[in-house]
Amino acid sequence: MENSPASTGLQHHVRSISLPSWLNPQSVKVEAELSKLKAWERSLVSTLPLSAETIRAGLVGLVDLYNSVQDLILSPVTQKVLLQYQNGILVEETLMGSLRLLDSCSAARDLLLMMKEQVQDLQSALRRKGGDLSIGSSIDVYMSCKKKAKKAVAKCLRELRQMDKKIGPSPLFDVNQHLSMVIRVLREVNSITISVLRSLLLFLAVPVSSTSRVAGH
Repeated sequence: MENSPASTGLQHHVRSISLPSWLNPQSVKVEAELSKLKAWERSLVSTLPLSAETIRAGLVGLVDLYNSVQDLILSPVTQKVLLQYQNGILVEETLMGSLRLLDSCSAARDLLLMMKEQVQDLQSALRRKGGDLSIGSSIDVYMSCKKKAKKAVAKCLRELRQMDKKIGPSPLFDVNQHLSMVIRVLREVNSITISVLRSLLLFLAVPVSSTSRVAGH
């Protein structure tokens, strides 16, 4: 993948939403974690090409964010409001967006596991004294895996773009103030999650030609 598409892919800005943090301490924590990830996202353009450490920092930040969101969702006041509005369209749409992101996370995890397995197989072949034929066969399998991974990455990126377009700021009329805040939080969390996953996928989309040169060496 060329640098320009990667740079374009990283031009994703999370919608800035000012949270009424005075409502409860959980929202303060969520806002703090979101701010950290926004700063991480802004730093991406200046750190191209992406490094494993940069991606790791984004994923760790995402874990911290979701832990704080869980505390917010499980708080008594949020649970009470969700029970009152559990059949509301806004709540359903927001939760469905989160579920779609879980599918994307699962796809990214499967991709990582597949690549890890193929790398381990290639390393084992290189350590064995089985001759060039064995090594060549392992390299062919690895390169085939890389091509499949590239297609999988492209598919996931398309799906993330589609999800990102659906996160738009819908009006929150006649909604409890606390629920309105929670919905805004979840939308913003979905948006930053898309940004982190997109960066991870772009990092995984290593050019086949570059990998070929390394393997050939």
